Amino acid sequence: MPQLKFFFDNDVPDGAAVPCQGAGHVVIFMRDILPTDAPDLLVARTSESQGAILVCFDKHHKKIVPQLRTLALLKMDCTQPLAASRLADAMSLIEDEYALAEANGSRMHVSIGKGVLRTHR
Repeated sequence: MPQLKFFFDNDVPDGAAVPCQGAGHVVIFMRDILPTDAPDLLVARTSESQGAILVCFDKHHKKIVPQLRTLALLKMDCTQPLAASRLADAMSLIEDEYALAEANGSRMHVSIGKGVLRTHR
């Protein structure tokens, strides 16, 4: 599996990076690149330009997706305390969906809820 890049929006707890890093992937924290009050479109464009999967809880990013052709989005629909465990549970699905999107020249869009994993193709 190739190494993936995850771009964590400010609303994602730092602890959620552990399963990503444990799987050998890179995590970029928004706060290390952008101001904490950066507009959603700038956050999404920065993630896209980094070739990273945008990880967020913010529902506004879903509206931005159509404006960006290659943005990979991992929408967290669970509670923040569950983020790390749900990411760990979903890691193989995320990796597979990313590989499939890359192979098809499409974007990856996955939603992770408390008891559901959803792909948007």
